[in-house]
Amino acid sequence: MKNFKLFGLMLLAGTLIFSSCKKDEETTTAAPAITFSNGNDALVFDGTNAIDVNVDATAEAKVDEFKLVKVINDTNGSSETPISVDYDFEGETSGSYRFQRTTSEIAIDLANSTDDPKKVEYKFSLTDKDGAVKNAIYTVTMAAASGNPIHTYSATLMGAQDNANTGSFFASTNGNVYLTADANNNSSLIDIIYYYGSSNEATLCAPNDVTVNGGTGNLSLATGLTTQNATTFTTTTVSASTFNAMSDDTGFDAITSFPETKMVTLATDNVIAFKTAAGKIGLIKVSSITTGNTGSMTIDVKIQE
Repeated sequence: MKNFKLFGLMLLAGTLIFSSCKKDEETTTAAPAITFSNGNDALVFDGTNAIDVNVDATAEAKVDEFKLVKVINDTNGSSETPISVDYDFEGETSGSYRFQRTTSEIAIDLANSTDDPKKVEYKFSLTDKDGAVKNAIYTVTMAAASGNPIHTYSATLMGAQDNANTGSFFASTNGNVYLTADANNNSSLIDIIYYYGSSNEATLCAPNDVTVNGGTGNLSLATGLTTQNATTFTTTTVSASTFNAMSDDTGFDAITSFPETKMVTLATDNVIAFKTAAGKIGLIKVSSITTGNTGSMTIDVKIQE
């Protein structure tokens, strides 16, 4: 009996020792990993640069799959588009993939982005033989547009045709408003005339516009101007808040057609574009209007230097 008990104790001890050794010998397979060379995981796209970066993959359980998708926010929401990846480390524990994207390819990728600024993400997915997955994202963001300097004239008051105290004539080169006599003496400077008409109501027009050059039914505001500059105008979809935020001429050159010599029935917060005879493009925001031919209009102006 004593021998039997002794044998049982020895068997139990051996089991415990074996179990302990087995636990000590157990190891955990490391999760897969993706890294970009030199930590280079983003690009600010200026329209001339491109992507050229090594993507390093490690998988202790060996690589089962390595994929790439393009992620973009567009009018349909967030969408993912697969991009073919030619890699040679399937079944290996590590490998490196050279990720290249040309300038034109990036431009196409960014074209439908609705982000502001435009953005595209290239998402790499590494799956190992144990089914573990690691994702890593390379992000491209459109560089902020950089425009040319502008002149800004704020709270510029212009009087209607019969306002004796405030001039109707605006010069975009210096932001000054002139009464009739001074305008006649500085006619080459005058780009815009303000009047309040019976049908056109609040109107900004060119010095050469017919409605200010006399004749039946017309005003004679411009008849004393030796030089009558041929300013032209167009409507815009620019909001008042967008206008207020402008600090350069970014977007001005996108306005290419100026078919009108006057803009009529203007209202508060309207933003119109104009082009001077000298070829400078500007925007005008209507801040306020006091109706009538003795009234006035307050405008804010931003124009290319």
